[in-house]
Amino acid sequence: MKSLRNIANAVYYCLPVQLVIVQVRYAKLELLIWVLMFMVVTNNFGNSFGLPFLFLEPEYMGETGWYSMFLLGVGVGTFIAAYIISSYISNAYRFGFLALEYRPFFVFSFNNTLIPFAYLITYSVCYIQYQMYSQQGFNWSIIGDLTGIFLGIFMVTILIFVYFFNTNKNYVVKLGEKVVRDLKGKRVIVEKAKAGMGVRIRVDSFFASPVQIRKADLARPIKMRQLVRTMNQNHGNALFFELLLLLAILTLGLMEHNPYFIVPAGVSIFLFASVILMLVSAFTFWFRKIGPLFLVIVVVGYVVLNQIEINKYKHPAIGMNYDAEPARYEEELLKTFSSKENIEQDLATTRGILERWKSDYQVFNGPYKKPKAVIVCTSGGGLRSAYFTTRTLQKLDSLTDGKFLDRTRFLTGASGGMVGAAYWRELRILNSINRADSIYDIAYAQRMAKDLLNRVSIKIVTGFFLPSLPKKFGQSTYPDDRGYSFEEQLLQNLGVFRNRRLSDYTPYEEGALTPMMVFCPVIINDGRKLYVSSTNVSYFTRNIDYDGELEEAVTGVEFRRFFRENDADSINFPTVLRMNASFPAITPYVRLPSEPVLQVMDAGIADNYGLETANRFLGHFGDWLRRNTSGVMLLQIRDSRSVTMKQSEYSSRNSIQELLNPIGGTYRALNMSADLVNDEYLHSMKQSMRGELDIETIFYEEDTSGFRASLSWHLTRQEIVSIEESLNNELNWGTMDRIRKWLADE
Repeated sequence: MKSLRNIANAVYYCLPVQLVIVQVRYAKLELLIWVLMFMVVTNNFGNSFGLPFLFLEPEYMGETGWYSMFLLGVGVGTFIAAYIISSYISNAYRFGFLALEYRPFFVFSFNNTLIPFAYLITYSVCYIQYQMYSQQGFNWSIIGDLTGIFLGIFMVTILIFVYFFNTNKNYVVKLGEKVVRDLKGKRVIVEKAKAGMGVRIRVDSFFASPVQIRKADLARPIKMRQLVRTMNQNHGNALFFELLLLLAILTLGLMEHNPYFIVPAGVSIFLFASVILMLVSAFTFWFRKIGPLFLVIVVVGYVVLNQIEINKYKHPAIGMNYDAEPARYEEELLKTFSSKENIEQDLATTRGILERWKSDYQVFNGPYKKPKAVIVCTSGGGLRSAYFTTRTLQKLDSLTDGKFLDRTRFLTGASGGMVGAAYWRELRILNSINRADSIYDIAYAQRMAKDLLNRVSIKIVTGFFLPSLPKKFGQSTYPDDRGYSFEEQLLQNLGVFRNRRLSDYTPYEEGALTPMMVFCPVIINDGRKLYVSSTNVSYFTRNIDYDGELEEAVTGVEFRRFFRENDADSINFPTVLRMNASFPAITPYVRLPSEPVLQVMDAGIADNYGLETANRFLGHFGDWLRRNTSGVMLLQIRDSRSVTMKQSEYSSRNSIQELLNPIGGTYRALNMSADLVNDEYLHSMKQSMRGELDIETIFYEEDTSGFRASLSWHLTRQEIVSIEESLNNELNWGTMDRIRKWLADE
């Protein structure tokens, strides 16, 4: 028993353990960052939004493998270096005996690697487990790729701790010391040295080198001058590291348009965490105990100042005219735009489109034949929903020889689903012009699965340090913010939509060559929907009562009419897609040229499945469709089962998971509440069609092991496989076969 007590004391009073204890007492914010890193990599935080996959399967230049792991290792190494340096600045003075060592900073570093070492072990285990699951077994390439992260860490370690943190009086050290002196930092160092002289934390042993353990001689006298000189020198080095870190971030920001500099999103996260660590240590150094509080005040001040509208159109809609007089957002003007005359005119225009579609059908099928009509509602869900929707439409068109989209007359929905639907519609348009390639090749859909998060992540991090540069589009310039970066990456991935304006689709829609698409982002100011379409659709903005009179309330805003003087038709079509899919913290809310300024956000916040808009459409055109078609079908393309199909989904999640994933839990709860409302919309549409409405649903769901693709703008290989397997499961395949037979029986 005594020997066990001795062993316990030896472990407890060794420097690595004492450093952790000191950090628990005095550096809780730094440890919180580590806790979050552990939780993410073990799939206990952010799993609903794919955060773990950014570390377990990083993507670089469209590939996952050794190079992406090496870059992630560089990010991890930078974060570990920042942690060690910030800890040295904050806590080294408490262990004055280190100043007697030949290389005190190195000795401190060796002994402060307990947490980083535990993280690397945890990461390695989680990485191997995930890759074995993803690859359905062990493969030596898993170990090979894992070496990339350790080589990246080793490279950073060599670069920083050998070159920049040697004890020679080189130019770098002298410059750093001079800056510290000029900033009056030496006075703070002297005060810390005095405090360190009076601190007596028991330490029995420490690592003098990675392979040598030495007893600590706490009784050995320490000279005040020696302690101050050592602290001053290494604080100067720390300042130089901070500048080097800032330079690296600025370089990534300035070279963002070069694909070689678009590093994995996990690297950006580690760089951002490194900046936070260095800021915490700097504020703790200058302001001591109130340092973290002062940092919080500075951050809050930054956020408040950022909200001051020096440029109230700082996140504009690309392609619109912000030099013209802003549109006045007033109730009476809204009623004017949603007048009975405008609504009747737009209803007549849409009926004319439907009549033209019917006539075109009868030219080839006989004057007495009636076509079948399809309405498609696709749900939001980031890249998961975008890819699932693209593949669903691709398969349905392939099974019906293109008939499915030809019969589709109305397309609406939210977020990623509409990105996928717009992409497929664009491919069909291009294919009608040039039939050289088969758009049914899966390679076209795989473009939609390419990463959209890496470039935006870099922009988020660098946005704190670099202003947005002006970029020319048409005759105007717009800031190169993260929304612009998102659109550019989308264009590069898909290879379509370049220079597409909203009005470019007007002749296709009014000529009944493609289905109408209606986007419905939400106006944050008052919760109204903003109806964006290439065709005027004012009939969505105001209800008509049973007497044919307009109701007083205006429930939505028609984009084209309201912003006509601000070149609404010239808005960049990828901007429309982004407005309809503004993901919190990833892409900024678009600000429109109005007074007051309108901000719009993801359509999914109000109608994630598009059924409310589809219900309005059938309310206006249900009678025409019943009389002029041989059948109407509503197809829901969903990124999850509805709550009525899977009642136990929410209750099956334990309390710990909900505690660790509050955002994910809230998102699921909102989805379930929306499903109950959607059932009412489906019932209403059935009534509008007097029961003559076929409703089909194709949905993505988790596989038999419980794996589910995340809500993110990044998809892993396993997530793509999961989506493919779900699309081809028995239920969905049966639904697609019923749709094929239904269309064949016109």
